[in-house]
Amino acid sequence: MERESEKWRKAAEQADHDLSALGFLTKELRAKRSEKFEDKYYDLLLGTVGTIHSINNGQHYIFEYAPYGKMTFYPKANKVHIHKSNKWIKPGLNWIINKIIKYNPNDNN
Repeated sequence: MERESEKWRKAAEQADHDLSALGFLTKELRAKRSEKFEDKYYDLLLGTVGTIHSINNGQHYIFEYAPYGKMTFYPKANKVHIHKSNKWIKPGLNWIINKIIKYNPNDNN
């Protein structure tokens, strides 16, 4: 099955104008961000926070983590919104990896 990022790459290669190719490459980059999260980090985050709600077919994910409360992660934009403090964090995936996945007080290591 062909991935979404590969479809956008092929569309960019077949585009007859540079600006349309740039638009397709931007969509490819956003699709790659989402695929990277889903392939590598979704399961790790799920193991840490317990429940993740996928909204709009993976457009954003809502979860709770005790020190920060309710959060929304937008993988294509690479942003995290912390609802409690109304704070936006970018780059969001790096923040999730460093603050939530790597620091897990339930982990015995």
